[in-house]
Amino acid sequence: MKKAIGMSFIVLFQANIFAGNLYVEQGAAGGICSKIEPCGGIQQAIDIAMEGDTINIAAGNYGENLFIQTAGLTLKGKSKRKTIIQTAGGREGAAGNANNPLDAIIEVRAADVSILDLSLIHPAGKAVKREAAIFAWKGSPGLQVKGCIIERRRHARLDEPTTPGSRGVFIFNGPGGLIEDNQFRGNYQDHVHLPSRDVTVRNNSIAGASRAGVSVMDPVSFVGPNIFDSTNNLIENNLIVNSLVDGIHIQGDLTTIIDNVIINNKGYGIYLCGEGLGGGCYFPGEEAVSEGNILSGNIFKTNKKGGIGDFGIGNNIP
Repeated sequence: MKKAIGMSFIVLFQANIFAGNLYVEQGAAGGICSKIEPCGGIQQAIDIAMEGDTINIAAGNYGENLFIQTAGLTLKGKSKRKTIIQTAGGREGAAGNANNPLDAIIEVRAADVSILDLSLIHPAGKAVKREAAIFAWKGSPGLQVKGCIIERRRHARLDEPTTPGSRGVFIFNGPGGLIEDNQFRGNYQDHVHLPSRDVTVRNNSIAGASRAGVSVMDPVSFVGPNIFDSTNNLIENNLIVNSLVDGIHIQGDLTTIIDNVIINNKGYGIYLCGEGLGGGCYFPGEEAVSEGNILSGNIFKTNKKGGIGDFGIGNNIP
């Protein structure tokens, strides 16, 4: 009996040590993803994780496409320069919001997922699918992306909205998200793409988008009424440079855009679009009209069409 009690205590003690934390290390062969026996693959750890767990990913170069369906899961790298995840070409059977094949490095279909301290990379070469470094599908509120490097090294094409399209962080109706302290590099078409509401985009360095650094899209205008609205987003204190079109493109309403530094973009620094005016909105959503947005404290320099293009209704621009 004493031996049985002792064994039970050991098992419980070990369970308490490892509760809530899983570990991944490149080249490892563990099956339980513990600190002593780490797994060799990130998806392997995701598949056995429980709600609220943290997956600690050691330094290394991982070639994977990750699929998260567990709420409250955290992926945490050793550091954004040391833990690198490069696409392996896309998850089998994955489809984007338009049922196009999707090459997402991380695809999220769960609430309150956090992605921290990682490098996410689409390498040089031809794109054959829609691409996203992080794609959060509808019904995935509370996504947090912090302290990451997000980079696309492929050739940029302005026709990529449909063939095949590329986004850095794409949150489709995932309200309450936070995108903070990241470095966006290379030529994703839009580095931050938000057909969503109540998302904060703060303290990021955003450079070289082939269309817009940050784009708040309006799903109502191209899908139909009563789907959801892109409202009450906050874009604050970001550095946005060298976009091939606009620094920030707004189709939605009631977005607050404050204290950003917006430099050397080929369109406007901030474009508040309106139906049929000033060239109209980006596709999809050409019929959107941006209303009630608030702009304050932004700094503009050498944007080809000017600092602000306001073609909307009732926007508050000092």
